[in-house]
Amino acid sequence: SHTWTIPPNSSVAFPIGTVIEIVNAVGTVTLARGTGVALSAIGNGGFIGDANKTVASGYTCRIMKWAANQWFVLHSGGVT
Repeated sequence: SHTWTIPPNSSVAFPIGTVIEIVNAVGTVTLARGTGVALSAIGNGGFIGDANKTVASGYTCRIMKWAANQWFVLHSGGVT
């Protein structure tokens, strides 16, 4: 299992529109919010609000920066 922390814009200023591919072959990957970072997604049951996310083994997802400290998880399953 691994935890990947999304840094605040003040630490790493990724351009708005940046997309990062997350590939999880084994175990679980936790996408953790750095200080002041919002992380949202759409899941099987609808909107998954601002919280850390878990990517299940064997799944991939993308995270997209859409504002200074706001990221959105783009996925087709395996993210909670």
